[in-house]
Amino acid sequence: MRDVNDTLGQQSWAQLVTHMPALRLVVLHSRDSAQILLSGELDHFSARSLAAAVAEITADPRIRSVRLDAALVEFCDAGGIAALLQTRQRAAERGVRVRMVRSSPAVRRIVELIGLERHRPPTRHPLDR
Repeated sequence: MRDVNDTLGQQSWAQLVTHMPALRLVVLHSRDSAQILLSGELDHFSARSLAAAVAEITADPRIRSVRLDAALVEFCDAGGIAALLQTRQRAAERGVRVRMVRSSPAVRRIVELIGLERHRPPTRHPLDR
């Protein structure tokens, strides 16, 4: 069996990770809430960007809720879902409610695969058609 480093040759894991498609975030603020628009890939590698954005937003004591709009997420894996759950938990520890207002088929698929939809009642946001 060949070592994975032999297969990579001169290219390191760090170089591979930096060439992966990124998660893009746009943050919209109002007086006591924020909305984060996500696009791209939500996975283990991009989770830090989401966590950093939510940490910065929830550091503002005026913020009471954060809405996540993941309608443009093209790829999501279990690492991405874990990032969403951890983000929600960390925000809750600061008294901030985080909820997903829209999700893409990629996000809905992984949520269904791991059975998360059974843990909360189905809700629809007016923008989620």
